[in-house]
Formats: sequence, structure tokens, C-alpha cells
Amino acid sequence: MKVFNLLRSIENLISKEVKINPFLVSIGEKAEALARQFRERLKSAEEILEELKKIIEEINQARAEMAEKGMRKEIFAIYWLLKPEIKDAERVARSTVEAFERYPHWQTSEEQERKLKIELNRILIKEGGLDARRAAELTKEKIIKSLRVIGA
Repeated sequence: MKVFNLLRSIENLISKEVKINPFLVSIGEKAEALARQFRERLKSAEEILEELKKIIEEINQARAEMAEKGMRKEIFAIYWLLKPEIKDAERVARSTVEAFERYPHWQTSEEQERKLKIELNRILIKEGGLDARRAAELTKEKIIKSLRVIGA
């Protein structure tokens, strides 16, 4: 019962706050994966509870870090996504600001979205040190997907 209550609380928090805290998209995906593992009995209730506690810690850490860094919510979401992948994720995330300013209609214009993805890939390769495949994957599957949720 504790697992279901904690999962429900996390899901409610994410659904209420995702538009103002887009970093929650990636955290929500982790919670969904845990829920799936629990339903499929791939992990015990105790294991899931421990991982859910870590998710709550991650949410609290992200909120504190976002306030401390004073980043716009979209740029912080990119930073949070890049943090496990790139050594200087903050600098790389901040370097994406101009790309989003150059292509403000990327969500409604296929041409602008295509150009934005190219530029984000370039930044992740050049400044983040990622290979082209990983940069494209992060751009498409993480950054663009997360920012679409909030209508950034």
C-alpha cells in the first residue's frame, strides 16, 4: 500500500507542477518505470520504496538547485537532463539559450524545429563532448520531448 500511495503522490506532484518545473518530466519517467517494474513484479516492494525515496530526494535537490542557479525553467530542464551525461552540463545548457531565441517557433514550425535540433546537436557535440548519435538521441528523446510538455 505504501508503494501505491507514494507513487500516486509523486505522479500527482508531477502532473501539477510539470509546466512550471519541466525537469520533472525526466523524473516522472523514472517513477513510471518503477511503477511498471512493481506491477510486473520485477522488484520487491522494499526495493521500489527505496527507489521512490531517491526520486523524492532528486525532486527536492532539483528544486533547490534551480533556485540556487537562477536559470530559466527551460534551461534548467536541459541542464538537469544533461547533468548525468556531460561534465559541465550547466555551461552547455546555458549555451543553448541563443538557439531557442533564434528559433522561437520551433514547436509550430517544422523548419524551425529541424534547425533547432541541428543546432542543439552541434552544441552537445562541440561543447558537451558527446558523439553524434548520443547528441541526436538526447536532443530528440529528452530535450525536445521534455520542453514540448511545457510548451516552452
